Amino acid sequence: MAGRTRGGRSERNEELETVREELREVRRELRETVELMRGQGSRRAGGTQGHEDSGHSHRRSRTERPVMSQMEAMKRFMVVQPPSFNGEPSAEAAEHWLRRMRRILVGLDIPEERRVGLATYMLVDKADFWWESMKRVYDTEVMTWEEFERIFLGKYFGEVAKHAKRMEFEHLIQGTMSVLEYESRFSELSRFALGMISEEGEKARRFQQGLRPAIRNRLVPLAIRDYSELVKRALLVEQDIDETNQIREQKGDRKGKQRMGESSQGPQQRQRTQQFERRPSFYAGGGQIAQGVAANRVCYGCGSGDHLWRACPLRGTQQARPQSQGSSQQQSVVSF
Repeated sequence: MAGRTRGGRSERNEELETVREELREVRRELRETVELMRGQGSRRAGGTQGHEDSGHSHRRSRTERPVMSQMEAMKRFMVVQPPSFNGEPSAEAAEHWLRRMRRILVGLDIPEERRVGLATYMLVDKADFWWESMKRVYDTEVMTWEEFERIFLGKYFGEVAKHAKRMEFEHLIQGTMSVLEYESRFSELSRFALGMISEEGEKARRFQQGLRPAIRNRLVPLAIRDYSELVKRALLVEQDIDETNQIREQKGDRKGKQRMGESSQGPQQRQRTQQFERRPSFYAGGGQIAQGVAANRVCYGCGSGDHLWRACPLRGTQQARPQSQGSSQQQSVVSF
């Protein structure tokens, strides 16, 4: 297993080295071509025809681009690991695949006549079946890249998909997106509705209309008609709102902690207050017992705490305790 891994890496390194060598060869040829063109201006008008023919022959051998074979183009193409396309899941995914494929082919300097074959090599599953059916309708061997793009987009990004994108653009709002996310989506969908935003001012107005009210209300008085300036101001307003909300949250946390501290001390304070209220107190000079002692009242006839003297069963009998002057005074206060 390890030997196979090392062998695979070695083959890939050899392929990369081959590509680098080809690029270095192209650069050398370009430099030599420039030098020849510069020398042509300084060449004397006189000279033998044989020398001129030799010069032209030399230049042709240096400037003519070598024909890239299918195998060489395939090796260069597969080194970058191009993406495949299976015909799903959406029209947007199909367009992204086509745009990425175009960038790869142009970046690798793949000849025009090789591009369609390499791109369709990456079609799999449903997309591959579709392409096989197209081969019975079109001469794909000589098809240009522009024609392939037209056919591909007609299949996977037709008028129905374009209309859906236009409708999405018309109803696009910021919602929970950040300003950067909203601007990115706005720009991506705007190319399907170029007729709606043909002017810079109209584009800015539509972008502003979709912003959250908290941001939009601070931009409307500025009457900005430049799209780039409007986006920049919206970012600044969003940043200011975020900072203000953070400050409010920090203040709210401090107040919450303060209330929690007060509530934790409350029961102790209430306990001390209740203990103070339960203490017996006397009015100065009156000799009357305060209401706080009412919970400790007893019958002064028999000493029971279950009833008062007026309900005592021993009242009027000889077992009743003799009343003293203090008892009569207490009756005037307690037995009411």
